[in-house]
Amino acid sequence: MKLYRYLKLNENWKKWLPDILLNNKWKFTNPLSQNDPFDCKLKVDFLNGTDFEFIDYLKMNAGKNTRNDAEFLHSLRYKNSFLMDSILDDDPHFFLSFSKSPDNLLMWAHYADSHKGIVLGIEIDDPDNNKVHPIQYVEDFIGIKQLNEMQTAVDQTGNSKALVEHVLTEKSMDWAYEQEYRIISREKEDVYPDIHVSQIIYGHKFGEKEKVWIKNLIQQHSLKIEQKKVELNRRRFKLDVVPDNEEAKK
Repeated sequence: MKLYRYLKLNENWKKWLPDILLNNKWKFTNPLSQNDPFDCKLKVDFLNGTDFEFIDYLKMNAGKNTRNDAEFLHSLRYKNSFLMDSILDDDPHFFLSFSKSPDNLLMWAHYADSHKGIVLGIEIDDPDNNKVHPIQYVEDFIGIKQLNEMQTAVDQTGNSKALVEHVLTEKSMDWAYEQEYRIISREKEDVYPDIHVSQIIYGHKFGEKEKVWIKNLIQQHSLKIEQKKVELNRRRFKLDVVPDNEEAKK
């Protein structure tokens, strides 16, 4: 599978970029740091479901709030939080984001330092399709019935994997343009031998000194990494990814 990672070169980039290119060592994202207030939270519409389903939810999670008069239940549903943070508090996970697209104008602006960063093209060895998770873009929260089914599965198996994956791979339709995929890990930093960087794309505004440094790194270690750069299309609002054949400078 071919995916792309948008990156900004911060003050430590000469440390973490060689870690990626030479050692396959990646820094995973903390879900608590997301700029989308809905992302990485269990999102539930507590008004989508019957009173009996809500009572079942209370029994599984509260144990004692089992009053079944309609006025009480309706009031309690409105008061109940629709964004639940405790899932990842109890079972911490981290993730690494990629995109299907290397030339998205908005993503270059948002995630690659306003076109001054880079994009890494990667190949992921995932024959069983269980390591890389596509983001599901939706408009509505899950209802009480679906929440209860997931909670029951966790209680019966003692394994929260499916619930955690749901929390980390569901986002608003507003983000669909990103075509995002995520690798999920329990570690903040992880060596991932199944990821191979096969391409590096320099942004339209990428600095010449930084490019020379990267080219020399690739040359010194004889890395088989295809180098490309972004150019502005002359006729449309579009980015063109073209070969960058400039030789590394000493």
